[in-house]
Amino acid sequence: MRFIKLAALFCLFFSVCPGAYPAPAHRHASGKVKAFYHDGQLESEKTYRSGVLHGPAKVYYPNGTLAWEGNYADGRLDGQAKAYSNSGKLLALRTYLDGIENGEATLYNEEGLLLSKLPVEHSRLEGIAKYYLEGTRLVKTETYAQGLKNGNVSYLGREGEVKSTQQYRQGKLVGNIQLKPSESAAPPVAAPAEVPPAPVPAAAAAAKPAAPSQPAAPAPKAAPAPKEPAAEAPAAQVPAEKSKAA
Repeated sequence: MRFIKLAALFCLFFSVCPGAYPAPAHRHASGKVKAFYHDGQLESEKTYRSGVLHGPAKVYYPNGTLAWEGNYADGRLDGQAKAYSNSGKLLALRTYLDGIENGEATLYNEEGLLLSKLPVEHSRLEGIAKYYLEGTRLVKTETYAQGLKNGNVSYLGREGEVKSTQQYRQGKLVGNIQLKPSESAAPPVAAPAEVPPAPVPAAAAAAKPAAPSQPAAPAPKAAPAPKEPAAEAPAAQVPAEKSKAA
């Protein structure tokens, strides 16, 4: 049940994380531009320079809670971007350079507990991704190359020992799962996909847009770890016949 809940939290995260959209035309805007929900609640505030996004930007939930914040340089995301839950907890921290995500992306659940650390290069998973349970216990690692599983996928026990391993090549399982005798594989943790980038720049202050849509990128499914085969029961011994009396 815990892992089902984690998967649900991943889906929730992607539903609130802002996606990438082109900026609306503010051909002559410079400085902060604000947009509002139909009820007058602030929806977003973004900084422009000569009609191009340049500087800090923020997006808010209808209840006024900060949903996303980041920074733009010449219309492209640049630096750290953060996504928050409706209750204000940090959900994601990721880094951009010239509009492209690069660096370690860190994801959290709605309670603020660490879920995963994902190595990202050019907006694709590249390297060893790590997944956690209860915020501290590492339970799974996956090796990626160019956004595909390529190498070992390992499940870890409570003491950090490897309990089972799978071998992948270009996203396909190619090796048999290896289990230590007396140990069962740890359950899999859902793996999120690459993080969606920026939110839709809101319309000018006079406009009253609806809540910004926030599409989600599909999350790659983690391969389930097979159960350890049960040991066969030893064959019953046949008692020797008693010797007959002479």
